[in-house]
Amino acid sequence: MSHTEYRNYEIHAKLMELVRTDFTGSLTTRPEKRKMFFQKGNLVYANSDIDGESFADILTEMNVLSPNVLEQLKGDSQQGLSLGKRIRDDGLASPNELALALKQQIMRVVSRVVNTESGAYELVYGNLPPKIPILKIYTLPLFVKSFLLVEDPEFPVDIPEGLTLQLNRNLDKYRDDLNLPLNYLEALNSIQQTATIERIANQSTLDIRQAKRLAYTLVMLGTANLVAQERETMELGDDELEDLSADDLLDELDSASTLPDGTDIKAQLEDTIFGRLPVTAQDLDPMSRFDTDTTPDLSKQLAEKFGDAEAAAADPVSELNRVLSETAPHPSLHDQPSLIDETETVPARPLDTLMDDSSREITYDEYDADDLALDEDAQATAPMPTIHDETVPATSQQDLRERGFILPETSESSFQVTHSKPRKSKLPLIVGVIVVLGLAAAGYFKRDQLMELISPRTGTEPTTETTQPLEPQVPDEATESLAESESKLPETSEPEANESENLSPGLEPDEVALQLDNAPQENVAEHATSPDPSPTAAQPQAGSFEYYDSLAKDHVTMLRASQKRYAIAFTVACEMTTLDQHFANHRNDPDLYILPRRIGNRPCFIAMWGLFASKEGANQAMARMPKDFVSTSDPPWIIHLDQYL
Repeated sequence: MSHTEYRNYEIHAKLMELVRTDFTGSLTTRPEKRKMFFQKGNLVYANSDIDGESFADILTEMNVLSPNVLEQLKGDSQQGLSLGKRIRDDGLASPNELALALKQQIMRVVSRVVNTESGAYELVYGNLPPKIPILKIYTLPLFVKSFLLVEDPEFPVDIPEGLTLQLNRNLDKYRDDLNLPLNYLEALNSIQQTATIERIANQSTLDIRQAKRLAYTLVMLGTANLVAQERETMELGDDELEDLSADDLLDELDSASTLPDGTDIKAQLEDTIFGRLPVTAQDLDPMSRFDTDTTPDLSKQLAEKFGDAEAAAADPVSELNRVLSETAPHPSLHDQPSLIDETETVPARPLDTLMDDSSREITYDEYDADDLALDEDAQATAPMPTIHDETVPATSQQDLRERGFILPETSESSFQVTHSKPRKSKLPLIVGVIVVLGLAAAGYFKRDQLMELISPRTGTEPTTETTQPLEPQVPDEATESLAESESKLPETSEPEANESENLSPGLEPDEVALQLDNAPQENVAEHATSPDPSPTAAQPQAGSFEYYDSLAKDHVTMLRASQKRYAIAFTVACEMTTLDQHFANHRNDPDLYILPRRIGNRPCFIAMWGLFASKEGANQAMARMPKDFVSTSDPPWIIHLDQYL
């Protein structure tokens, strides 16, 4: 069998590897002979030949066995009968004491192995010996807690504080089985996805060394990775730069004036590559290439076509008609039946009714296929004729109707465009009628409201021929008590006189009665039946979960408003009886607080004492804590309140 040398955290990594790979066999460390037995990745037993690490020595420490009895049992032990069975059969220890001693034996062996600075180990693969007991041990929490409690770990590689810890999906597989101490669990929960070692320490109650232990433990378990964020820097040595004096620098700057000008380089490129081109007016003014005049000017276009002198002398409209008349006549499109849609009811050309000048007679332009005879230059420069400038041979209205135009039924001599006078709107009249009706309806309803206010409230309403007096719907008992109270009252009392004096002068008797009705009547209120008081909200019973949950919510609200962010936690209670024990004598202690905390699916509470502005102040205050809150098995610790609020 070959031995493998290790140093401290290397044996930690090997133990984590055995858990993750479902190892079955044994691991033996040297030079001290300590053995750990695994079955499918779970630790089932561990023993040692070193004094003080066997369960028999632990029973002696527990004062269950005396040293003399233990030596006698070792000397008289029968062949094939183990020491544990001998102690059990002789009734020297109870089953619970034996189980506790065996548990302490396994924990001591594991703790001594992970705290060894250096050594060697050997692995034996295969089934376990038949005499080895198979115990159910929570292996992963035992190993993780043992790793985190190492006093002075020697990491295989130094972990800088700037390293980034990146969590991966494997953490979800082991998170519930880790069973970390509370301060380490809070630090793990504060990591969203990535965090540096320094940030983990700052956001929790861990120091830098503890944060490194947590990070390296997660890396060994395969649930996180450590990534170095190094910045690439370029450093220049002194030998890579030439020594220049001030005079040399001035000479270099003066020599820069001899560099060729940019304009000379541009000229050389134009001569050698593109060639020298003649400079035109368009080159001097680039915007001259574009015609910015967008106004349609007929005279300008005619001037470009026929010359400036001829365009100035001729009328644009007459000149256009002359150009159009020079072309050979062609049959009009309206004279070709095949090109006319008989179902068309809208003329192919707009009528002159769109003209602003209503006094001018409508004339039509014969602009059809004759325009096609223009040459290409005329078609490119001649503008489209408008309706105001077109003239057509005179024709009758009958001919126009036959061509498809819709004309009004008037004579040809009086066919002119007329404008009808606008009708007066009836909207103001309609609005006035609606306003009058609304005022009348409002006055009618207002009259009914005034009549109700004027009529007395205590007596019967005034009767008419169509209305009957209405009796107040008051129960008989209330009426009798009201009558008795009125009979007991004196005829004239001082409060009534004061009320009469306080009334506004000039009021009618009905209005006086209305004011007296609104005044409070103490005697009537005494005899009237009062409603049952509303049931008060049920208060949670002291010692119940609802009681502590309500108390925790009040404490959370108060702590959020406080400027102090540190407290001393002394217990995590999931059973209300534990809180009752602490609150029995300190229920009114102003420095006692509880916070809600959920562990798994169980609602629990964290009991705290004191509020402090700094971590150092909390450390100094631990000596002043009530002795009831200090436990040797579960010592108090300092928490940062921002993690819980």
